[in-house]
This record gives sequence, structure tokens and C-alpha cells, in this order.
Amino acid sequence: MRVAKIVQKVILLASIVSSAGCAGPQGPEYSVEERHQLLSTIMADKIELVGPLTQPVSFDDDAIPDGLEAVLVARDKQGEPTKISGRLVFELYAYRPAAADPRGAQIQTWELALASGKDQETYWNHTTLMYEFKLQVDLAVMPKGRKFVLLARYSDPWNEHMEDQAIIDLSGLASKIRDQVRGAGTE
Repeated sequence: MRVAKIVQKVILLASIVSSAGCAGPQGPEYSVEERHQLLSTIMADKIELVGPLTQPVSFDDDAIPDGLEAVLVARDKQGEPTKISGRLVFELYAYRPAAADPRGAQIQTWELALASGKDQETYWNHTTLMYEFKLQVDLAVMPKGRKFVLLARYSDPWNEHMEDQAIIDLSGLASKIRDQVRGAGTE
């Protein structure tokens, strides 16, 4: 009898221990709202086009720019640079001076995805902690003008949107091209 009671207690204890061991440690259960709040502390709170770094560039290394390099930084709630995933749309507009909204006629649009590790490798600069996007510009549709407006619109995986715009000033570009062409001609 005594052995049977010991065996029963061992079986009962083993079943309690094994069922507790199978469950593993249980953490707190978060509501959808709590999860969203927790994630929002590390997710982008705003995006900024870095105007002074967003400028015309030559993709084929000649003196004539054939696109824009748009430099964008995403910041979390603490103001720190952070990576983003989702969709980006860039829109280039003619500039309207002395207007509440400086965007004139739309010139060109680019849509880009930040959806994979390869996308992050392509656009993320590990040194500056900013994104760099090379936007090919169709020179045939570029109006005459020295200033343009570039708008960046970001949509995250929850379809929340952020945007920023920068005024691109090309005033010094003509003399810069002339200097490069003259320098290339003297070599």
C-alpha cells in the first residue's frame, strides 16, 4: 500500500511538473493598442528631407546632372534616426514664389519600396544613418526655373502617412557645370 501511495504522489508530481514545463514562461499578454504603443516608441514618428544634401547629381559622372539625390532621415519619438519599411513616393513640382503652398505644377513622380533587406542595403547609408535615393529626372519635361519643390510621402505598413518637402535651389548649378566643363577641357 505504501508503495502505491508513493507511486501515485510521484505520478501526480511528475504530471504537475511536466505540464508546467511544457507551457514555458508566460509573459504578459498585450492588447492590440498596447502593442501599437510599444512599437510606436521605436518606429518612425516623422520623416525629413534633408534640403542641403538633396541636390542634383550626375549618375554617369559627367558634368551634366541627370537626376536628384534625395536624402531622407526618419526619426523616432525621441528624435533619433531610425530605419523605415513601407512605401515612399517622391513628387517634383515647379516652385511658386510667395505662395502659401510653394508647389506649382507637378513635374515627375517616383515610387519606391522599402520592403526587403535588399531595399535597405540599396538606400540606407550606415555612416549618416539616412536614406539616399537616386531619382532619375526626365530633362525633357523639366520647366525653366531655378527652384523646385521635392515632396516625400511615406506610408508605413499600417497605412499611416508622413510627408515632408524641401525647396531645391539650382541657382549655382549653371556656374558649377560651366566650371566642370572648363576643367574637363583643360586636361
